[in-house]
Amino acid sequence: MKRILLAIILILNLEISDAATPAWYGAASFIPGLGQTFNGNVLEGVTWFGVTLSLLGSKNNLNRNIGFDIWLYNMYDAWKDVGGRPSSNHWVGYEYAQSFNPAHLTDPFSIGALSLGAYGRGKSKSQNSSEDDLNVAQSILLFSFVGFGEESFFRGFLYPSFSSWLSPWGGAIVSSAAFSLAHVGASSEGNLVRFIYGLIFCWQYSHNKYQLGGNIFAHTWYDQILAGKMDINHPVNLKEQWRNPPLYVQYQIPID
Repeated sequence: MKRILLAIILILNLEISDAATPAWYGAASFIPGLGQTFNGNVLEGVTWFGVTLSLLGSKNNLNRNIGFDIWLYNMYDAWKDVGGRPSSNHWVGYEYAQSFNPAHLTDPFSIGALSLGAYGRGKSKSQNSSEDDLNVAQSILLFSFVGFGEESFFRGFLYPSFSSWLSPWGGAIVSSAAFSLAHVGASSEGNLVRFIYGLIFCWQYSHNKYQLGGNIFAHTWYDQILAGKMDINHPVNLKEQWRNPPLYVQYQIPID
């Protein structure tokens, strides 16, 4: 959370000379709905604020995680609504539904991501679920929001925002570094692999003409196949040696 806040502050500092830039509106929605409100869409802003805060304040761990990912998307939404480009013009429901759109199986990156997830899962240690663990439907729901929220924020918002100030390569590097560092519990090897994944996700996003659907689909199902119903804290899954799968990634979700 602190690392994401630092990235937002950096965007604000970069754009401080022109408060009307799309990046400023997106960063303003670090407080959910504030960017939309500044843009004159008060009702929309209030809706983002109410929905996000109600979910984040829930006693249910799954709801809190969904609220976190909606919070991430709301910053992308504020950014693109005031002309942030390149981006899609799709509404939030359409973007979320891309997690379940089988058409994205034609995307070579999606096939690669799912294959890597299956390989990593096959080499990692699963354990029986406890009564507090998510069931399969809840796990799919969780990861569909993870793909939706993280791709909209890191690839949809941060990547083009930094690219407009630096260069496409600079934007990819900075957004991928933020993506890597934002995940908790990672080893240095895990952070490096996430950074590389971030670069590839940026490539996928630009390759697909800045449509988020393929990214959301690939991210959702990679995470679900790799980590769904898996005891991610098992010692076998936390090894840091380079040759220990699943792909050196310890995927930890803040649901405690």
